[in-house]
Amino acid sequence: MKRQMKNEKLKRPLFTLAFTSTLLAIGFSFNSCSDVAFSNLTLPVVDLCSSDYFSESDPTCFTNARRVNYDETYQIPPVLNKVDILLVLDNSGSMTEDLKKLASKLDGLVEQLDINQTDWQMCYITTSVSEDDIAGKAREWLAPPTKPNGDPIRTGSIVLRPETANKSDIFFTSIDSLPEKGDGNERGITAIRRAVARIGNEECFRADAALATVIISDEDERSCGGRCKDYPSSENFGGPQYRLAEKYRNQYSPLDFEDDPLLLISYINDELAPAGMRKTYVNHSIVIRKGDYICYDTQDKEDPAFFGLVYSHLQSLTGGILGNICAESYSEQLKSIGARTVEAINSVTLRCAPIEEPVVTLLPEPNPPATWIYSGNKIIFSAPLAQSTRVRVQYTCLER
Repeated sequence: MKRQMKNEKLKRPLFTLAFTSTLLAIGFSFNSCSDVAFSNLTLPVVDLCSSDYFSESDPTCFTNARRVNYDETYQIPPVLNKVDILLVLDNSGSMTEDLKKLASKLDGLVEQLDINQTDWQMCYITTSVSEDDIAGKAREWLAPPTKPNGDPIRTGSIVLRPETANKSDIFFTSIDSLPEKGDGNERGITAIRRAVARIGNEECFRADAALATVIISDEDERSCGGRCKDYPSSENFGGPQYRLAEKYRNQYSPLDFEDDPLLLISYINDELAPAGMRKTYVNHSIVIRKGDYICYDTQDKEDPAFFGLVYSHLQSLTGGILGNICAESYSEQLKSIGARTVEAINSVTLRCAPIEEPVVTLLPEPNPPATWIYSGNKIIFSAPLAQSTRVRVQYTCLER
């Protein structure tokens, strides 16, 4: 039976004395054509564990997963208030209008960072990884043309910073200039991994900064998250069907280790964290949310659509924001993404996402008392803790 993780519980402060190992932490009736009848079929379950890959790799899908208890103490380092942001954009043909909505409201994200005087910088990549020369490559930011119908102006930089002038125009011009026929086999998680590894992207990742990624897609990792190989229809089983089921099954590609959210989190920590520390990493996903059949139907009318379950899993594991790709405006959810990114800087990153409420102890006891929530693999505090505060966390995870 699949376990359901608790998430974001508001806690009163607890204080005890003992602690163990000390670690440092930086901070998912037919009205058209179909090639099957459902009356004699057992319909698939649309969830993460219906993927061949996750059914064998993710502990939350195991009936016999091990419960592992951890008792760790973290010492709060100096607050550097830095975050690197990586936009991960699905530029397949169906995403044109969604990307324009994103570009027009990105200011809401950075406003939250600026209000909190966060030292931020931003790079962007696409979910296309089929060609090695562009897989995970940070793209150059572009300024608006100086003449009507002219070409965008190259800025010569892959990094956008607070001091950059005319950021709103650069956001819109850069994203609007993306090739509209990107790879239909979207691999946002793989693209993040390739971006971290890619020579030439070093400027996007600072050793002493938290990392936030924002994935936006109308599909899932490798289009259907490795679960559509035998589909009898779209993922709106029993709902309106706009094309033959074969069109959905043709989207299937098997997942591999590069598509695994848990392995991505470990990889980022191994590659980007300073020695002896854990990298603070949070992912936000703007997708078709599981069970939102109104949004699903809107997207599926145009092209085969899939719920963003794998991308939602990465968001959940890291304590990020789950956005709605069908929102009329992205303004409010981008503000929420900005606010949660700031909160992630004031957090302790655990080695895994607890499956039940952890016990948190602060030494010495702050005055006034601190409150906290747990979200994904993070304990997020309502305000920055004093340097050298020790945070003891007793928690339980599922492991393979």
